[in-house]
Amino acid sequence: MTDRLNYRDDLNAGKLSANTVFNLPVYTVATLPSSGIRAGSVVYCSDGNAGSPDIVHYSGTAWLATASGTTAATS
Repeated sequence: MTDRLNYRDDLNAGKLSANTVFNLPVYTVATLPSSGIRAGSVVYCSDGNAGSPDIVHYSGTAWLATASGTTAATS
């Protein structure tokens, strides 16, 4: 069985579902992108939650640690 996404229907409807593993881009706080990104972007940050790893998302103005909701930072 091949997992496939119906990009046109699913993403335009504001949802994404898949039965597979997602490999997120990996960054540190110091290397998080600061341009060319949109609100809702998601990456793995190896030190983004007070120095601990976390999934972080871009709010449109800052990268936020998912676990705490605070701005991604090393301390």
